[in-house]
Amino acid sequence: MPVLGFIKMGVGIYDFKCFTRGRNLSAPQYSKQMNTTVIASKFVKWEVPELNTLKNSKAYLLREKLNTGNKLTREEKNWITEKVNHNTYFKSAIPLQGYRFDFSDILKTYVVKQYGQYQEYKAIDRTSLRAMIYGRINKIIEEK
Repeated sequence: MPVLGFIKMGVGIYDFKCFTRGRNLSAPQYSKQMNTTVIASKFVKWEVPELNTLKNSKAYLLREKLNTGNKLTREEKNWITEKVNHNTYFKSAIPLQGYRFDFSDILKTYVVKQYGQYQEYKAIDRTSLRAMIYGRINKIIEEK
């Protein structure tokens, strides 16, 4: 019978792990059984409150939802795409009170031609990218 638990990764940062009879099911050979990602990492040098205080934030809840394997709704995809592209700290993460909520595992890179100029964006899919961008879009190219 597997035992589920959290392992402390840093100051207030925990990673979900699954152990069974001495074997770590989060090890690479068992990665198909359970896909876990660290919910957030601290990116500032000064003191910040513990990660537990952010459990009700939208970024925390969406990262937790993705870690458990649930699908995102259209509104949640649009929210992640907008927040990732409208922050000045990261290109593939959302900053919140000194923590970095990384969504790079679900984001794709797109190049958008709009008004004769090219701009690079990170988005979950083309639909969420179109919802975020205002105005006429000439072309969307997905980088591989």
